[in-house]
Amino acid sequence: MGEKIKDISKFHVKIGGMSCSFCVETIKKAYRKQKGVENVNVSLSHEELLISYDPSKISRGELEKTLTDLGYTITDPRKVKAFEEQEKELRLARKRLFIAGTFTLISLIFMILMWSGIRSWWFRWAMLPLALATMFGPGWPIKKKAWQSLKRGILNQHILLELGAFSGLIGGFVGFFMPGFPIADFFAVSVFVTSYHLLSGWVSLLVRTRASQAVQKLLDLQPKTANVIQNGKEVVKKIEEMAKEGKTAVGIGVNKELMGIIGLGIPAAATGLLHPVWAMIAMAASVGTVLLNSFGIPVISQAKRKLNIL
Repeated sequence: MGEKIKDISKFHVKIGGMSCSFCVETIKKAYRKQKGVENVNVSLSHEELLISYDPSKISRGELEKTLTDLGYTITDPRKVKAFEEQEKELRLARKRLFIAGTFTLISLIFMILMWSGIRSWWFRWAMLPLALATMFGPGWPIKKKAWQSLKRGILNQHILLELGAFSGLIGGFVGFFMPGFPIADFFAVSVFVTSYHLLSGWVSLLVRTRASQAVQKLLDLQPKTANVIQNGKEVVKKIEEMAKEGKTAVGIGVNKELMGIIGLGIPAAATGLLHPVWAMIAMAASVGTVLLNSFGIPVISQAKRKLNIL
């Protein structure tokens, strides 16, 4: 009898909560340690996970639990994340950063006073609650991720930074039993390291979210029709009809009038089958307009008004 062929299934989800390449490696290592997982692919830019697995050895529920235990969220990859949902994630990250930033500012004031030669016995006692509040308040989600990674024997940025934060906290406590020990300085380390971790996470989330929204604005510029050359004549066709016919419109997403508004002269068939050079110029111009618009320069909005789109 021949060898039985494996029944391989696919697990494809969108991931929320990733911030850098360390997160990608953490997820890959966690799944590679599980029996039944054949292949793992993680995309940081698209925030997606694709796993090939043997359903006889591991279930979809176990795969989902691994991801949520690591501190990440799961959404359906077929659904585009709503603008409101993206902004909600940003607000939560910004709120945590604001709280940690407030504690950091207070800690910095104490440190500046001490560096200036102004010291008082109660400074150390003031720094203690600041360190605890920062680490176990806004910094609590980081500790959950670090713990789940540590349990799986995975070394990542969460563990490394938490090691620094806890070293400062432990050093501060030890200092209470050692006269002349710089207790406040060690507690300040815990505050600064935790705040830095939150800041890097927020910046990463902000960049990915704004990039995603810019791309979505670009896609919104896609016209409903395309100009196609058939038998030497220019014909206007609906994009849906072309899709059904199995034809590809290279110029989809490029509006002839819009390109003229932003200063480019495009040939008559600009919205149809473009010459490769014109196609590249058009796409570059479209991307540039969206990015300018995202930074407060309303090129797209002005163009839409001139085209009576709005």
